[in-house]
Formats: sequence, C-alpha cells, structure tokens
Amino acid sequence: MNLEQIYKEEFSTETITFSEKNLLSIWNKLELGEHSFQYYSAKNIYYDVFCDIVEDNVNTDLKFLSSGWKISLSGALIKTAITTALLASAFYLLEADSIPLQLIPAIIPVLFDIERIKLSRGDKYLIGEIYAKKKLRNKFLGIEDLYKKLPNKVKKQLNKKDFYDFVEKLISVGIAKKNNKSEISIVDSTPNFKINIS
Repeated sequence: MNLEQIYKEEFSTETITFSEKNLLSIWNKLELGEHSFQYYSAKNIYYDVFCDIVEDNVNTDLKFLSSGWKISLSGALIKTAITTALLASAFYLLEADSIPLQLIPAIIPVLFDIERIKLSRGDKYLIGEIYAKKKLRNKFLGIEDLYKKLPNKVKKQLNKKDFYDFVEKLISVGIAKKNNKSEISIVDSTPNFKINIS
C-alpha cells in the first residue's frame, strides 16, 4: 500500500482524531520488510519526527504520555508530519547503506505532483489509425500537415482543435515527439512509462 492510498483512506475529513496507534499502523502498512536494527531505528525516527512536528503546533508533549496519545488535528498537518517523518526515516536509511524499495513508492507521489495521463478508447482508436499509415510514423511534420494526412474518416470525426489537444496528449505519454521547429513525429513503438519533469 502506498502513502497516497493511506492518505485517501484515513484523512478524508478536515479535522480528525489521530492516535499513536494510527501513526504506527501507517508505518506497518508500508510493509518495509526486514526487521533489522536499521529498520527499528528508522521507525523510531519516524515516530520522533512526527511527534516533534505535532508538538510544535499543539503545545503538547506526546512522547512522554505513558498510555499513548490521541489528538484532534487537521488532516493537512497530519499528512505533512507523516511525510516529513517518512523522509527523515528514508534519509537515515540512505546513510545506513540502503533504503527499502517499499519506502520509495510510498514517498514519491507525495514529493512530486504526478500527473496520470490515460488514453481513452477513442484515443487508442486514433493511434491505431495513425499507426496504420506508415508515412506518418518516424517523420517530422508540421501539425497542419499531419492533420491533412489523416484518413478522411478520421478527419470527419475530429476537428483541428481537438486534434491539436490529442497530439499534446500523445507527446505527454511519449507516443509523439516535437522537435525545435514544433514539428511532430509519431514514434514507431509505444512506451510503457514516461517521466516528464517541468
């Protein structure tokens, strides 16, 4: 389970009641595997950093409550504290030789705004039509020229403005590329994964 899923499940309301048990449950849901000395040290760092952040905001000393703690806080503060605590644990583990691979997908979606681009059935149909015309693949063309070379049945269903949006989507997912002259090329094979950093 990744952190994004945990946040959606547990922090759906503005102010929530959160306990020590909840905090440790999140660590356990990440299924970090091996219970070595480094694992327990990282878990302690996670706990301590979370408590430090919360204590700075609510003027309560959580770490020294003998029966555990339960507090009402904003979901945003809890998310921030958990993310920061997990990062502190990750940095500790980096110094310790290696970082558990399970921790990386838990943190990455929170650090970066990941845009998931999905192709609709209609998009996939259009891609098939374009791939069927070998003259359109691996050749840079102006977007107007590319549109003109589409089969007539496709042009009847797709106006130029929608085609421009479609081409931008193809560039985003790596099916098309743009050169410095703003010409478009449809690549020969479809990539499974692409990262765009802007």
